[in-house]
Amino acid sequence: MTTKIRLFSIAATLTAAALWAQGPGYPGAPDNSANTGNAVDPPSRVARLDLIQGQVSFQPAGVQDWTAATMNYPMTTGDHLYADDNSYAELEVGSSAIRVGPRGGMGVVNLDDHTVQLRLDQGAMIVRLKSLAEGESYEIDTTQGAITLLRPGEYRIDTDPDRNATMVTVRSGDAEVTANGGAFPVHPRSTAYFTGDGQPQVQSENPADDFDRFSMDRDQQEDRMPPPRYVSRDMPGWQDLDRNGTWTETPEYGAVWRPQVVAGWAPYRYGHWAWIEPWGWTWIDDAPWGFAPFHYGRWVTVGGGWAWVPGPVAPRPVYAPALVAFVGGPGFHVGVGIGSVAWFPLGPREPFVPAYHVSTVYVNRVNVTTVNVTNVTVVNRTYVNQRVGVTAVNQTTFTSAQPVNRSLVVIPHEQIVRAQVVGTAPSVAPQRASIVGMRVGNVPHPPAAVMNRQVYVRNAPPPAPVPFAARQQALQANPGRPVDPQTMHQLRQESPARQSNYRPAAPPSNQGSPQRFGGGNQRGGNPSMSNQPASNQPAANQQNNPRNAGFGGYPNRNQSAPAGGQPNPGAGQQSAGSSSQTNRANSQNTSEPPAPVSRRNRETNTPPNNTQEAQQPRRHPQPQAQPQEHQQRQQQHEQQSESRDNKKKDNKRDDQKQ
Repeated sequence: MTTKIRLFSIAATLTAAALWAQGPGYPGAPDNSANTGNAVDPPSRVARLDLIQGQVSFQPAGVQDWTAATMNYPMTTGDHLYADDNSYAELEVGSSAIRVGPRGGMGVVNLDDHTVQLRLDQGAMIVRLKSLAEGESYEIDTTQGAITLLRPGEYRIDTDPDRNATMVTVRSGDAEVTANGGAFPVHPRSTAYFTGDGQPQVQSENPADDFDRFSMDRDQQEDRMPPPRYVSRDMPGWQDLDRNGTWTETPEYGAVWRPQVVAGWAPYRYGHWAWIEPWGWTWIDDAPWGFAPFHYGRWVTVGGGWAWVPGPVAPRPVYAPALVAFVGGPGFHVGVGIGSVAWFPLGPREPFVPAYHVSTVYVNRVNVTTVNVTNVTVVNRTYVNQRVGVTAVNQTTFTSAQPVNRSLVVIPHEQIVRAQVVGTAPSVAPQRASIVGMRVGNVPHPPAAVMNRQVYVRNAPPPAPVPFAARQQALQANPGRPVDPQTMHQLRQESPARQSNYRPAAPPSNQGSPQRFGGGNQRGGNPSMSNQPASNQPAANQQNNPRNAGFGGYPNRNQSAPAGGQPNPGAGQQSAGSSSQTNRANSQNTSEPPAPVSRRNRETNTPPNNTQEAQQPRRHPQPQAQPQEHQQRQQQHEQQSESRDNKKKDNKRDDQKQ
C-alpha cells in the first residue's frame, strides 16, 4: 500500500476529537463515559438477512408485532425470524450462512464479537460455518437441548417440540449436544436423535431432502465465485459486488467499485430508515447488493459517477448503521421546511462519529485507521459529497420506515451550500413504525405457545430486551440517540418481571460437570458404540419416532426438488414447534480447524436425480436399549475383549517358544 490515504487516516481520529469538543449539543458526540472507556460498545457485526424466498416474517426485539421481513435487514440480539410454507430465509454472519427451512422459526439469543447463539423454535436450520476463531462460539438451542458447533463445517438441526425431539446432523465438522444433564458428541456423517428424556441415539447421517438440496445449491453458487480481492471475506454482501458492478483502480483512492444503477441514483436514496438498537437510526437499502456499500467504506464521485471506496482490507470490518452526515440548522429549515430530514454520504477521509454510546477505541475501529500514513493533519470541514449527494424527506417518511425515493423533498442549491452538518444522526425520536415498519398485520408467524416455550441453553443469555413502550419516553427526551446503558438498566429493573424462556441444559458448575453419554465427549474419533442403535431392537415407537412422516411435519424425503435447488411448490406442510432465543457459548477449538468442506465435493451430498437415495424417507435412530440390557451387552463386550487379549498373549508366548 502506498503512503496515500485510501480511505481514512489518523487525521480522522483527530477530526473526531475536534467534533466531540463541540459538546453534548452535537448529536454525534460521545458522552463522558464513552471517552473514559466505560461505555459498553455495540457489537461489531450483525446477521444480514440476505435471502427471502416465499413468505418470511420478522419480529424485532422489544415489540410483540410481526412484520414482513426486509432484505438487507441487520438482525441482532432479540430478533426473531419465521419462514412460512414453501419458504426459505438465509442470514449472513461474517463468512458463515444460517438458513431456515419451511415453517422454521428461529431467534437470535445473543450476537456479539465472540458469540453467535441462536434458538430454533420449530422446523429446520442449516448452518454452514466457514470459520471459527479462537474464543468464538456457535450455539443453537432447542426445547430438548443445546447444540455447540465445535469446528467449521456443515450442520443441520431439526426440532419438533410437539414430539419432544431434536435431530442434529453433522455433514462435516464436530458438534456437542448438552441435554438431560449430560453431553455427547456428534461427529461427521452422523445424525443424533434425542428427546426431552432418555439416552441419545446416533446413526449415519440422514439422506438429503429438498431443504438440503436448496442449501447445497446456495453453497455451490458461492464456491464457484472467485475469492474477494478488495474486501474481507467476513464482510457480509461481498458476493453481490462482482455481479452488480465493476472494480476500477484509481490513483487517489485505490480500488473502487462502481454499481450498475439508473440515472439520477445516489447512495442512501433508494431504501428506508429504521430504528435498530443499540445503534439507532439505520439505513436499509433496497438493492440486492445494498448491504456492504452502506455499512462499510465511503462513497465518492469518480469520472462523473458514484463509486464505493472500501478502504483497507480488515480481517473483520466493523459494522456501522449508516455512514452519512445529516444537515440542518436554522437557515436550512427556513428554506426547506420545518420537519424535514436531510443527509449525504460521507466521503473518503471523513470520520464517522457515532451518535450511539461508544468508547474512543470503538471510534478508531469503525473508522479503520490506515497505517502507512506519514503526513498526519486535521482535515477541514468541507465535505466532498455535500454539494452532489444530499437527499431529503419529510419527517413522517423518515420515522415511519417509508421508501425514501417516493417522497423526496427538492432542496434549492443555495440551501445545500450553506446547510450546517449536525452530526451522524438527526435529532428525531423514533416511533413504533420506525421499528416494525409499515407492513404489520396479516403476516404468517409462529403461534404464541411456540414462542413462549422454554429452550435449553448451555450459556446464560443476556437480559431480555426492554419493551419499546418502556423506552419511548427516554428516547423522546434525547432524540436521535439510543438509551444509555445506565438508563436501560433502570428501565429493565422497573419493567414487570417475565418468565424466562431459557433453562440450563447442564447442572450448575458447583454440582460438577455434565454427565458424558456414550463414553465421554472426545472431540474427534468415532461416536461411542453405546450410542449406536442395536441391530436386534424392535422398530421405533411410531408416536415418538416419525419415521414415516417428515420429522417435525417436514415434507417427506421422497419429494424431489426442482432444478437449481429451488423448493418444490407442492412440498408438504410442517407442524408447529417451539421458538426462542439463544446465548453465549464459550466452547473453544482444541484442534486446528480444517478448511470448510464443500458439499459438491462429497459424493454422499451430490443432489440425487430420482435415485434410490432420493426416494428414501428420512431415517431416525431406533430406540436405545434399556439401561439393564445395555449393561449386559457392555459386560459381554468386555468379556469378549478380555478373551481376545488373552488369546493374543498365548499365541505370542507360543511364537517365542518356537
